[in-house]
Amino acid sequence: MNVRTIASVAMLAATMLLAGCPAPMPPPPQQGVTDVSMQNIAFQPNEVTIPQGQSVRWTNLETLPIPHTVTSGNPDDPNAGELFDSELLAPGESFTRQFDEPGTFVYFCRPHPVQMRDARVIVEPAGAAKPAH
Repeated sequence: MNVRTIASVAMLAATMLLAGCPAPMPPPPQQGVTDVSMQNIAFQPNEVTIPQGQSVRWTNLETLPIPHTVTSGNPDDPNAGELFDSELLAPGESFTRQFDEPGTFVYFCRPHPVQMRDARVIVEPAGAAKPAH
């Protein structure tokens, strides 16, 4: 066999092994925690609204070995990561942050600054009235 054939067979075998791997399971729901998944190189949902004092938990649910971060700010911001900056999260890993101050917190993923940017956590002041549905 030539080198090209061996490389092709190895790539095919690796792809088949990865295709058989189950996707990571999201963590169970938790009181006072809003979940955001990182899947298909996107934050899902891209924007969440929570009351002051609650937490957001980001979980990497990629089926391939694609790491992500949760980094405050924008990629072009020299102060990016100043408020919060997770380590690289492998599939199945999570990062949780409690938001004690009201405001809008923009964040992005360092390895994917084009595809995963301008996501938001909107923190409403404690006791803020919810709009009627």
